[in-house]
Amino acid sequence: MSEEYFLGIDMGGTSIKIAIVNDAYQIIDTVSLPTDPKKEPQEVLQEIISAASKLAYYEKVNSIGMGIAGNLDFEHGVLIFSCNLPKWRNTPIKTTLEKISGKKVFVDNDGNTAAIGSYFLDAHQEANNLVCLTLGTGIGCGYIIDKKMYRGSRYIAGEIGHCTVILDGTPCGCGNKGCLEAYLGVKHISQYAVEYLAGHPSEIISRMSCGDPAKITPALLHKAAVENDEVAKDILNWTGRFLGVLLMSVINYIDPDTIVLCGGLSQAGKYILDPAYEHMRKSGFAQKLPNYNILISKYTSKLGVVGCAMLPSFSNGKQ
Repeated sequence: MSEEYFLGIDMGGTSIKIAIVNDAYQIIDTVSLPTDPKKEPQEVLQEIISAASKLAYYEKVNSIGMGIAGNLDFEHGVLIFSCNLPKWRNTPIKTTLEKISGKKVFVDNDGNTAAIGSYFLDAHQEANNLVCLTLGTGIGCGYIIDKKMYRGSRYIAGEIGHCTVILDGTPCGCGNKGCLEAYLGVKHISQYAVEYLAGHPSEIISRMSCGDPAKITPALLHKAAVENDEVAKDILNWTGRFLGVLLMSVINYIDPDTIVLCGGLSQAGKYILDPAYEHMRKSGFAQKLPNYNILISKYTSKLGVVGCAMLPSFSNGKQ
């Protein structure tokens, strides 16, 4: 039986990952392009296919899967709105890409494609009900229920980052206040860290950031925590409590057998998971916790693009 090949396009806020993936979910060839929100969608999509066509085995690809952040009509492949791409409002991505490439195209929210990637790579297709949480600039989510992607009646299921956890709390980029994303999003964690450090100075963080507040990121805080910096641990502990709120909410809402954490923040590992579990143990449903498989993805850097590549087969019910 001959090997099959799939093309995945993972369009993020800063870069566009393009990869040829085989039927063993391995990346065979890949290229990356910068995301330029000032360019017209038609130009960007043309550049994507131009770059993809130079990859190994592109000619053997029959279908293309693309993931992108925003409110998206999955059935018609139209990006209705994206905060990161103001020029892409009501863009018919599916029909445009099909016209350029001559191949069948599927387009989905990047939280859903990450969930598909985690289903194949982290869960090895063994999970029946899986929730994938993307912890990065934003807080995304994808639901696989009974081994099928759940998108909601208007294809906007998974925007769990915009659930309000504190009334009239910290302003969020969506226009609301007190969203989970306003506490767990990378930018907001960095802002909180700068404010916290004003009253709790740290020599280690100051050295690592060269005294520049703009360089204080969750990744830097993780490095400082590994060096046993108590201030960094305090900040990540604060973050972890909000992660606990998120995890407990997912368990109460969905009751999945597997939860996968991915994205840059997930790499902080125990420094955010331990306080998350501590918060969860205080829940009235704490006795359920041992039954849940909560894991940090080992494939964060390629989860999205592999999920995009497998989107056509997953959407056809062949998973």
